[in-house]
Amino acid sequence: MIKRLLWYAADNLSGLLFGLLSVIVIARQYGVENTGYLAYVQAVASMFSFFYVLGLDNVIMHAFSNEKKKSEIVSAVLFLRTCGSLIFILAVILWANFFSNIPKEIIFYLSIAVCSFLILGKSSIFRLYFQAKGQPKILSLATFISRIIASIYIAYAIFCQIEYIAAVQYFLVAALVNYGIIAFYYFRSSTLSFSIKNALKKSGELLTQSRYILLSSMIFPIFMYIDVLVIEHFLSEYDLGIYAAASKLVAQAIFLGHIIVLSFYKEIHDEVVSVGLSGKKLRIAYVLIISLALTGCILTIFISKPLIQLLFGDQFSDSAPILNIMVWKLLFIYLAALNSRILVIKGWTHIELIKSIIAAVLSVIMAFTLIPRYGTSGAAMASVSSFMVADLALYVIFKETRPLFFLFFKSLYSMAWQPLKTGQDVITTLRS
Repeated sequence: MIKRLLWYAADNLSGLLFGLLSVIVIARQYGVENTGYLAYVQAVASMFSFFYVLGLDNVIMHAFSNEKKKSEIVSAVLFLRTCGSLIFILAVILWANFFSNIPKEIIFYLSIAVCSFLILGKSSIFRLYFQAKGQPKILSLATFISRIIASIYIAYAIFCQIEYIAAVQYFLVAALVNYGIIAFYYFRSSTLSFSIKNALKKSGELLTQSRYILLSSMIFPIFMYIDVLVIEHFLSEYDLGIYAAASKLVAQAIFLGHIIVLSFYKEIHDEVVSVGLSGKKLRIAYVLIISLALTGCILTIFISKPLIQLLFGDQFSDSAPILNIMVWKLLFIYLAALNSRILVIKGWTHIELIKSIIAAVLSVIMAFTLIPRYGTSGAAMASVSSFMVADLALYVIFKETRPLFFLFFKSLYSMAWQPLKTGQDVITTLRS
């Protein structure tokens, strides 16, 4: 368990450091407005990512964990996502052209850079395969090499003073190298026999399993990114830029929660299948997630201002108050990374759809209410509230997920009143 945890940590931390470094360098070199343009296109891409992801990520991992015919799964997913990728890229380009103030001459190239990073990144079929099989070493190697090469590209861009739109193609460079390495390792021990008939049949099976997740993934980005879209509409490019700086820092820290979730995935998968939601490993995963999130949130309150000035410069100093609010959504994002997988394992994907609809409606209402009145701080409050509702509060409504809601507070109680026993349980589980 510890060895796997360290490999996932290496994979995610190298990605975190690269993401943080790249955001800082681009922001310092090309200014607040260009940082805002990039953040806007990334928000739009995430909003339309359901065309490519199709709600399949957790379904695919579950299928790899239970089925032997991996070639059929890979063929079907490659077919589905090739078609979906074309629609995805087109949707991002058209939205940015017609509904934003981004200069028209940079929209196409900015969209290609951002979309390629999503398409070939964490949702790629080969990455999902190695995650499901609990083989993080390959993923860590691919992430590290791709980030090193992309960092060299960024250094070249800064040294040669190339244009902004060429500099951000580091996204494309990192994505291609990462995807190529993982695909190479997959095909070293596997073959791909593609049949249109079999691909269509398996595609239908996977889409049937993911139908509720697909619908919720169409809605989910609304409450995730409505804040950026409303800021772009009501506030200035400067406001969008400083908000983007804070949100980028929070986004890089999301990987820390995934380290825990992916490290425990195989054990939690088997435990949930056999004993439901009362298993020890699930409880320990909750304790680790909550501990990590609360530590980061409290620490951020004390270091946000000097951290922002150190990383981004004085021109982004107004990002610090935003960061102090926004960092609290990490607690609920970490929980979501675990709980969404549990919903798939138990076959409760309809719950994901219902809570996404409720959270999206609430998010839109709060964004249009708070942002015009309180500006970027209102956007941060709306974002945190949306995640709290979607990834914790709504679980109490459903009989099936109510144990997860109470598990959160039981974990807090054990951490506060039984810290020694809880710590001992965590150490014992990690050593097993």
